[in-house]
Amino acid sequence: MSKKIFSEEEVAQLSANPHVESATKRSISFTPSFKQKVYDELMNGAGIRDILLRHGIDPNVLGESRLKGISEKIQK
Repeated sequence: MSKKIFSEEEVAQLSANPHVESATKRSISFTPSFKQKVYDELMNGAGIRDILLRHGIDPNVLGESRLKGISEKIQK
């Protein structure tokens, strides 16, 4: 399944979050400190959706493909 393209509004919403290093219509990157937080929380049994919600990122905006990719990439 292809990754969702973000609308201008979604890019603005994501970019406003302090944990987001950059966001474009096609990609999002997180700050190194946030990646570490996500890793720690994943290792403690939290789900990626819950982690993102707690840190002000709507997982529905990212889409299922990105959620899976974020979780896999951070755990590596």
